Amino acid sequence: MNKHLRLNAILLSTPFLFTTVFANEQPLAEDLVGKFYGGAHLLYLNTDNDRMITPDPLKANDPFATADHGSGFGGELGYRFSESTEFRLSYSKINIDKKNSFFDKAYVAEIDALYFPTKQNFYVLGGYGYLDVGQSKPSLDLGAGYRHYLSDNSAVYLEGKGHYQFSGHYQETSAHLGFVFFFGDESKSTSSRKSRASADKNSLAATPIVASAVDSDKDGVIDKVDNCPSTPL
Repeated sequence: MNKHLRLNAILLSTPFLFTTVFANEQPLAEDLVGKFYGGAHLLYLNTDNDRMITPDPLKANDPFATADHGSGFGGELGYRFSESTEFRLSYSKINIDKKNSFFDKAYVAEIDALYFPTKQNFYVLGGYGYLDVGQSKPSLDLGAGYRHYLSDNSAVYLEGKGHYQFSGHYQETSAHLGFVFFFGDESKSTSSRKSRASADKNSLAATPIVASAVDSDKDGVIDKVDNCPSTPL
């Protein structure tokens, strides 16, 4: 197994390890609405096989420099707009493996919209930004991810994205492993769950208990409807 496959295996398996260790109840989608969150992530980028680096004349002279895969890290800031929609701004620095030339470290800067179909863990996303591999050019991205909550305010996620750069029609893919923290008071989520639990308890207490079919005097008439439950016929 080469190093690329090993890295992908680690990225794919880590969230499941977190899921096993942390089994906390996730917050309700309605309790996240209106909250901002910040986060950090690691990523792996697989570049287009046809990508050629346009060299900076002050740094390189080889017109046939190429870029391969790369890995890096970054940060993000997001906002839960509704129960099923978030908006997120992210920035990542990437160390690209290159051949025959030197160039500045690549980066990805994007703004994405995340949509949660079930208002829970799974989401799809799409966005627009700039992908700089040799040159900074506009790009589109589409992807999907899974978020596992560790508490009412924190979560880890695994995400895969496809990137399309208009200039050169390059197509890249990336995998992200990250952590996010929602800013705000946890009391909203906690009190909401307590209120529902209290309502369920009160509802149960208000439910009449059906008397057992007891016949104390063995006269064939149960005590509930017997005028003299202690007197046999």
